[in-house]
Amino acid sequence: MEKNYFANEFLITPQAEKYLRILVVIPSPILGSVDDEPPSGSPLDLWGEWRLIRHGIEATKDEVTGDSYPIAMIRLNPPTLERFYDSLHPGGSFSQYQVVHFAGHGFSGGLQLEKENGKEYIAQIGDLVRVFGNSGVRLAVLNACETINIAYALHDRAGVPSILCSLCSIDDEDAKRLALRVYARLARGDTVGDALHEAKQFLLKDLLPKIELNISEAELEKQRVEYQQQLDRVFTIVGNPNVRILGPRLEKVEEKPFCSFSEPPHDLPVGELLGQFVGRGSHLVQISEWLSQANNICVAITGIGGIGKSALALIAAVRNCWRYDAVLYVTAKDQTDFPWNLFFSLLDSFLGTNVSGQKDQGLQKASAIRLLSFRRVLLVLDNLESLRQEEHDLLTEFLRSIDLTRSGTMALVTLRPTEKQPLTDLAGTYRIRLSSLDEPSALLYLFKRISTNGALWTKVTERPVKNDERIKLIQLAKKAWINYHAISLGRIASLVDLANSAYCHPELLKLTVGNLLINPRFDLSAVSERLERLEGHTLEEKVEDMIGKMVKDLNAIKAEAVKLIRMILVFRGGASEDSLMFLYAKDSSKNGSEFERIIELAVGSSLLDVIGSGKYDLHPLVRQYLSRNYLLTKTIMVPKIWTG
Repeated sequence: MEKNYFANEFLITPQAEKYLRILVVIPSPILGSVDDEPPSGSPLDLWGEWRLIRHGIEATKDEVTGDSYPIAMIRLNPPTLERFYDSLHPGGSFSQYQVVHFAGHGFSGGLQLEKENGKEYIAQIGDLVRVFGNSGVRLAVLNACETINIAYALHDRAGVPSILCSLCSIDDEDAKRLALRVYARLARGDTVGDALHEAKQFLLKDLLPKIELNISEAELEKQRVEYQQQLDRVFTIVGNPNVRILGPRLEKVEEKPFCSFSEPPHDLPVGELLGQFVGRGSHLVQISEWLSQANNICVAITGIGGIGKSALALIAAVRNCWRYDAVLYVTAKDQTDFPWNLFFSLLDSFLGTNVSGQKDQGLQKASAIRLLSFRRVLLVLDNLESLRQEEHDLLTEFLRSIDLTRSGTMALVTLRPTEKQPLTDLAGTYRIRLSSLDEPSALLYLFKRISTNGALWTKVTERPVKNDERIKLIQLAKKAWINYHAISLGRIASLVDLANSAYCHPELLKLTVGNLLINPRFDLSAVSERLERLEGHTLEEKVEDMIGKMVKDLNAIKAEAVKLIRMILVFRGGASEDSLMFLYAKDSSKNGSEFERIIELAVGSSLLDVIGSGKYDLHPLVRQYLSRNYLLTKTIMVPKIWTG
């Protein structure tokens, strides 16, 4: 099974009956329920959480036979109360979900879900009883803190036979591993009680290699007992431990594990952005509401270079893709003409049409307009500022011709710096003009990027904290969901200073961390001094000056890394690792491991962006700097200013 099914779609497929069917609920609201307050509990890395679950399930095999288990894990998207109810009550004679896996924040009186616009919704126990009542769910796994009260309510009032819940705050990693092991045993035919017991024993055995061999038997037994108690706190059973969801399987099963993230076809170049994106909560909620209303064909995001327009558009598209039959991403980065051929081919690929087969571009546009007037499609049109005016006029006329009242098709467009008529006129009031990040978001951005490479924390020195600034720093850390006790308030102060030195500008913040990573002699004070001395009258000019300094630094450290980055100038829409390796090997005697080291260094410098699995591209400002300062010849790009 290869299709990316939504929760209800999967249940009507003939294959559904062959699987242990698990509905996965992973809420990650972007704002609290009131105004622009943050949500309750620290934000979850939704995509990272799903990636770990998927890899864990796909790697689960029988220890003796090596056979896979027939487990289907389908994500609930969006994780709203209404979708939750509908997915557990499909009606008719369709299959039903046998297990619900919830991973998120729990409270004694409810679970954190989302509203359609991305804001937080706390589902009270009464809400959950209604959702689970008469649903056919045999097991609910609540991977959240303090869910014992919810578990008893689901068992006693909603009739769920068995619930795995926690008695207190839990270790998320242990809970995840335990749950995945339980599912493998359930798919094998074990009861819930036997599956949980075996899973705990498996994790206990896994602990042994981590225990130092030179400790005494008494200490070894003490550690075993402590870990056993920890596992017991992670999950306990409420209800019947003898529930068996699938009968014992006596013959080999052909079905392999199946995971669906519940998204329509798209090729959004999100890459590492999914785990690194911070802030912009109010903008994301506003875009969601505009897309929901579908009263205007176009939403425009404008702002200076590097401020985060593309990132906001991509995250908004990912969070709202469930509304559409498909999501198309087209960038016009550094192009004067809109890439119509690519646009039409993407339509054909995602919707199974033949727009590209029409005789000329006029007929292709007419065919695409008819299609988009009947199919609900989100168009993400990025970096349109370089298009010549005639192309802007043609694109505006094309979008204006789509009948959104019948289809709900809409376009998210990004432009810099602020205005580009007539596209911004077409957007009307559906327009967001981005500025720098707020302080908590900039602080969190630095914290995430530095934590990705833990060794960088040695460069983050503590500075003295004055009494009159303690309260402000504590509030900033709390808003950024950073445990200031763990890293010290002095380091928080240093990061806040650094964020403000970088004007809380996303691209400048990213380059700042790149400075720390590739320059052994650079600490926070050296980077701050470099930021203060940046040349340029505008913030965009200062960013370009920082890019120039980074390119020179990287050239001094490893000239071939700069050479590799310059190679990407010849690609549109990014370059695959294979393509770069081919060009690199053609012009170098180095081996593959050296190539990987150079890629790692280029990415670490923040001059090279990861936009997908094994795919790389340059930020428009990096591309702009290299294009201005290098000559492109048939064999190599020669620097105009200095020799690389």
